[in-house]
Amino acid sequence: MTSRTTQNSLSIISQHQVRQDVPPSNHKVVMHSYSSRKYQNLIEQFASATTELRIKILKELILFLNSPNEIIYSLLHSSILALLFNNLDPAINEEIRVLSSDCLNLICFEKAGRDAVYNNGMIQTVLDLAFDGCLRIRLNILEIILNYVKEPHYRLELIKLKILNSVFKSLESETDEKSLALLTQIFSNLLSELSIADQSLELNSIKLIMKVIQVVSPQKTLAAIECLTFMSYSEKALDQLIATKTYKTMLQFFKANDQQWCLVKMLFLLFTSLSIKTEAKQFFVEQSMIQYVFNYLKQSEPDKELILNSILFLTSMAEHPDGRLELSGTIEQLKPFCSELFYSEICVYAKDLIEEIQWKP
Repeated sequence: MTSRTTQNSLSIISQHQVRQDVPPSNHKVVMHSYSSRKYQNLIEQFASATTELRIKILKELILFLNSPNEIIYSLLHSSILALLFNNLDPAINEEIRVLSSDCLNLICFEKAGRDAVYNNGMIQTVLDLAFDGCLRIRLNILEIILNYVKEPHYRLELIKLKILNSVFKSLESETDEKSLALLTQIFSNLLSELSIADQSLELNSIKLIMKVIQVVSPQKTLAAIECLTFMSYSEKALDQLIATKTYKTMLQFFKANDQQWCLVKMLFLLFTSLSIKTEAKQFFVEQSMIQYVFNYLKQSEPDKELILNSILFLTSMAEHPDGRLELSGTIEQLKPFCSELFYSEICVYAKDLIEEIQWKP
């Protein structure tokens, strides 16, 4: 049976969420006066509460965490975090586990929450939970990890904790599409550190990223394509990408999704990097990619990034004798992109492209 104190505590939290008539300044005063005491009271009663009441407390906490206020972060002390992490024990009621992971995800969405989790020594537990048997918990934990790796400081800390091994262990066994997409987003952010591409090769990274591209829907492959692109900036990784004929597989993927502009933009950047190697450059020329690229440049309102990446890719193909010959008749079509009325960066690269086309060996 719900105690009177607990009922009152839940009631106060709910009132703060639904009352819209309290002026902002007064609202903050009210929140400060009630939140710490009542919120802590709920947490203290959690251990002795029934399963039903625990679920209700966690749902109220989720609503509270979703509300646009700063007060919750003054309440982030070790006891609440320990409670939520303890609730993720596999022996705990499944709904309580899921709701607790929802709470942690909301807490870690903000930097103050991430700092609190890290400072209380719970980051390794977060990494371990990435292998939880419950999909919703895994998704919450992966979103938490993704928010951590976006910050350079935490990215380095997680690398020290062997996060790369965790990511690729998950990629080997994961089947859920959204989880796979999150894992590739995490890896893409980790690749901001130059040494990660080479380290990942020992973990079969190219094969696993290609697996993601082949099994998830095209709309969820952008991060995986980014991973291949960033990896190609490493000479060692580029050699492996060429050796495994990645450029052939990715060209097939491009032709199957050539209307997905967000993917095409990144694919052209990947193709440009891969075509540093003559083998890939010749392949792209032989596959009539120059004609494909011009189809995008002819759009009435082409995307700025798409134009830029298209021009970079054409410049790479112009370095091949057959590509240069094919492009020799396109200079008039390229001149509008050299106009000062166009974006300055595009203008510079378009002039470089024309200069490359006109170069005589």
